[in-house]
Amino acid sequence: LVDLNAAPPALLAAAFRAAGETPEAAAQLADRVADWRDADDDRRPQGAEASDYVALGAAPGLPPPANRRFEALVELKRTLGVDPDLYARALPFFTLQSRRAGVDPRFAPPPLLRTLPAADPRAVEALLARRPLADDAAVRELGLPAELTASAVGDVLEIYAVARMPGERGRERRAGRRATLRLTGMLADPAWLHAWEE
Repeated sequence: LVDLNAAPPALLAAAFRAAGETPEAAAQLADRVADWRDADDDRRPQGAEASDYVALGAAPGLPPPANRRFEALVELKRTLGVDPDLYARALPFFTLQSRRAGVDPRFAPPPLLRTLPAADPRAVEALLARRPLADDAAVRELGLPAELTASAVGDVLEIYAVARMPGERGRERRAGRRATLRLTGMLADPAWLHAWEE
């Protein structure tokens, strides 16, 4: 997944594109996320700092950028331009736990993998067809810039589950949960629940 605090703007934009945004809107949102998490008040080309939140008519009570790292994924909702619908669509592509600038294409969600900048579309589909046995050679064939890739092998796991049930008048009901676990390496206490979101 894309780490909101560590990913470069190009990767943030890819995640927003995977969530259904146009390339132009995704680039703007990426700059706004970057402005949220950086410590200065210097506006990026398409970003937004405190004065922009006021000038662009942010929702009443919406605070300006925190100028610090995101502490919870729900803070993404406070970024100018991220409404509840976009937040719901984008959430499956973001994390705060990897602490890596890149993503591991062997495990990235398929919509994200298909929006990574400069990725060869045929190589993407070939890698997806080889999952879960895709190897480093399949990753190299994608042609991605090195700064956008990272190994997912580590001590954090995120599990995202969605249940779909029939509802009234033929409408589908959905419920989702996301759990973040940190592996400890201790036999007596092998995993800690780091975060739980509905």
